[in-house]
Amino acid sequence: MTEIDLYDNNGNHYATETAQIATQYAYGNGANTSCWATKRTVSELLNDLPIYAYFALDISGVSIINDLIGGVTITIPEDYTEIDPAFEKGKTITLNGKQAEKYIRYRDKYLIGGNDLRMQRQAQYIPALFNSLQKISDESDEKLEKKFESVMDYMVTDLTAEELVELLRMDWEMEDIVSVPGESVKGEKYEEFYVNEEELENLLIKMFYKLK
Repeated sequence: MTEIDLYDNNGNHYATETAQIATQYAYGNGANTSCWATKRTVSELLNDLPIYAYFALDISGVSIINDLIGGVTITIPEDYTEIDPAFEKGKTITLNGKQAEKYIRYRDKYLIGGNDLRMQRQAQYIPALFNSLQKISDESDEKLEKKFESVMDYMVTDLTAEELVELLRMDWEMEDIVSVPGESVKGEKYEEFYVNEEELENLLIKMFYKLK
């Protein structure tokens, strides 16, 4: 929950309200203006931390990218057979596109903290996806850029193809993904997550600043 900016159809700011940060994306064209507004709001939430770039991926693009690289292999950490019978705890599975979409999309909306579980699965899947992408990282820059271009219709980003290739070649681990500290509570209509401002400030100082 944070302050989000409301814009009319012409892109004019007319109000600010407290709401789930994800709703900020809706106040735009679903592409660059949505990303710009979200980038700005996230920066404000993180005590005006500068954000270099944005990257948004349509959920339908997950399946296509997943299958483009031959699947993504993960070990199921909990019993998620309610999502898919194949998602048995402790089982190592190479997700096909449809399974990948279900794995990162499903949320039990009746469970407080259900979104936390979904984000944990996303935090597991994203590094595994990038590590699988590294299987094709030995290909020439030209071939890699062509593969990115084949899924560009599902992406919105201000990164160049060259920068995307550079990200691809980085080492990614689940431990590198850090959650904002706070607490989930039941709101009047939807689940609400409130940031612990003191813990967030300490986290930001630890991650992004160093003593001179």
